[in-house]
Amino acid sequence: MIKQLDVSDATVYWDLRLEGFKTNPKAFANTYEEAIKRENPIDTAKKQLSSKSSYTFGAFINGELMGSATLMLSQYKKMAHKGDILGMYVSPKARKAGVGKKLVEAVIVQGKKCGLEQLRLMVVSDNEAAKAFYKTFGFETYGIEKNAIKYEGEYFDEDLMVLFI
Repeated sequence: MIKQLDVSDATVYWDLRLEGFKTNPKAFANTYEEAIKRENPIDTAKKQLSSKSSYTFGAFINGELMGSATLMLSQYKKMAHKGDILGMYVSPKARKAGVGKKLVEAVIVQGKKCGLEQLRLMVVSDNEAAKAFYKTFGFETYGIEKNAIKYEGEYFDEDLMVLFI
């Protein structure tokens, strides 16, 4: 089941985020080590989940949150036609079950409801599976940010991808 997360989901959402930081460390700007040191992380999650400028969707299987994705709207009038997909993550326990597809579909539907014309995202360039996944929705790479992430002394490029909706 896919639903828009709200403040009542803050704890399970934060737990899933921590899992993502630990499981796929180079996929996120945050690190697990930084995240666990954060003061009041549940309050931060509640703030995000109640924000008027973002929509976070969660995928539940048997009552357990197994994936999430956030649509972030622009705060600037001149960029209000664009939104960003952030924090996309599916637990290894739920991969290959269509969870990611349903999350991206929910984000696309919400983007259209918000009047967006394009959705953008960033994916580590060597993550061929993720890039192929996004291409199934029509996302195209429009650029590469060299050395976008530096993790444990190693640099990773990111593909900048867009979907015109």
